[in-house]
Amino acid sequence: MVTGPDGTVRRIVGVVRNLDFMGQYISDVFDVDPPETFIPAHNPGGFDSTFVVKVKGRPEDHVAAIQAALQSVDTGVPVYGVETMRQRMDRAFARPKFYRTALAFFASFALLLALIGIYAVVSYAVTQRTHEMGVRLALGTTPTRLRTRLVRHGLATVVVGALGGIACAASTGKLLGGLIEGAKGFDVATYVLATISVCLVAAASIWVATRRIANMDVVEILCAE
Repeated sequence: MVTGPDGTVRRIVGVVRNLDFMGQYISDVFDVDPPETFIPAHNPGGFDSTFVVKVKGRPEDHVAAIQAALQSVDTGVPVYGVETMRQRMDRAFARPKFYRTALAFFASFALLLALIGIYAVVSYAVTQRTHEMGVRLALGTTPTRLRTRLVRHGLATVVVGALGGIACAASTGKLLGGLIEGAKGFDVATYVLATISVCLVAAASIWVATRRIANMDVVEILCAE
């Protein structure tokens, strides 16, 4: 048995698992998990009441019948806010979904800018080493070996920068997890995918930038400005 705030004694008929309803706001603001009780609908008390109806089939097909049943009890009681559970869930998660979409968009845009910047910087760095490449070719190295060496050295620098970026991202992951519900503070798959993308772009940039130089004559390379 349990005694309510108004002194009414009620018998407990069952206990349900935890759920987030109106108490979610209180939980977020005051860091507590308030208890909730469900009482019979024939005498709920309070200014308004919420009825949850479980039906078979499409919920939209039963809205008119449910409204008619409520009006048949008392035509003076207004019936408003009729929604399906899917509609209520969509409305409740609309803002977190918007935050996740916005974060994914800006993260993807930032990754795209990083890839474009890496391509430009790596291509410029390879062009600046044109004379060095000519000297190495004159000393007997093959174009394939030379390009592979440049790719290996360039990837070493890119990997060091990527590790530093991952460390910074991991340090701010906890902050993002607090702002967006469901966000992971440390997502290994995302970090691995971003690192692989950056390395592939860097390797492709070096390989493409050295293709023209490797196909040139050694004398032409050494005489180039």
